[in-house]
Amino acid sequence: MATANELRQMSAEELGRMAGELRQNLFDLGLKHRTGHLENSAQLGRTRRELARLLTLVRESELGIGRAVKAEEPKGAKKAAAAKKGGESEGEAEKAAGKKRGAPKAKAEKAAAKGKAKKAKE
Repeated sequence: MATANELRQMSAEELGRMAGELRQNLFDLGLKHRTGHLENSAQLGRTRRELARLLTLVRESELGIGRAVKAEEPKGAKKAAAAKKGGESEGEAEKAAGKKRGAPKAKAEKAAAKGKAKKAKE
């Protein structure tokens, strides 16, 4: 299935056709599920979500709620750009951005507090 950005670039006619196909597919999957011939029941939920996404975009266009189509960037492009800009490694850029890498000290403190609470109960 296409992403929401790709769907926004399609015409209303194409979206309507795709909605019809998804409704028919959902009907067929439901029939297979009821008769016990459906091999992957996750397809039902996936198809429902795809249809809902499509109908949401159709309704947005009917109401004139236009969302800008985002330009897609490759994964990790923001981290690499931040690292190059600041002359830092990617790990340092993550720390500067406020991302946590882990908190072993906090885990140790929690474990110690639990141990003290157990001893106090006894």
